[in-house]
Amino acid sequence: MLLSIIQLFFLILFIRQITIVLIAWWTGTQSDVPFQSTKKSALKKLINYLEIKQNHKIYDLGSGSGQVVFFLANNTTAKIVGVERNRPLYLISQFKKLFNPQLKIKFINQDLFKINLSDADIIYTYFSPRAYKKAHQKFEQELKPNTILIAWRYPFNSSKFKLIHQIKDRHTMYIYQKQR
Repeated sequence: MLLSIIQLFFLILFIRQITIVLIAWWTGTQSDVPFQSTKKSALKKLINYLEIKQNHKIYDLGSGSGQVVFFLANNTTAKIVGVERNRPLYLISQFKKLFNPQLKIKFINQDLFKINLSDADIIYTYFSPRAYKKAHQKFEQELKPNTILIAWRYPFNSSKFKLIHQIKDRHTMYIYQKQR
């Protein structure tokens, strides 16, 4: 009996991993926002660098299965919002949220161009260079001065954002601040 339970557990984990790999492959071929997990070591460095306060609102754009959202919610007191257009990844996030009802998190199944980001204090992104070009105007017009924009792996080029720090891990995390 115990052996059957252990086998079932590993079968469920295997199916979960295969599902995530397939979703990652699909989003990589269908989207400018690749699905790839951010290493926790990089997120720990980010938390240590940023002074995240309880009244801050953080958006993870392209939140995937919610890894960054859950990490930030478990390590800060800020309000965290994950925005994910891909329905299966959004549903995975919602499922994981069921097991963490105490966290101040929200997931939105929406295209980032259809939501208002003007209340953001911090934006976390892992976009391709092409996606940054598409979001460039939205970020410049909608984000308030001093908003922090975190660009994982690929830099974000804008005269209205100043690079204030870089965190090196497997890839570089670029931290920008919107200028007045």
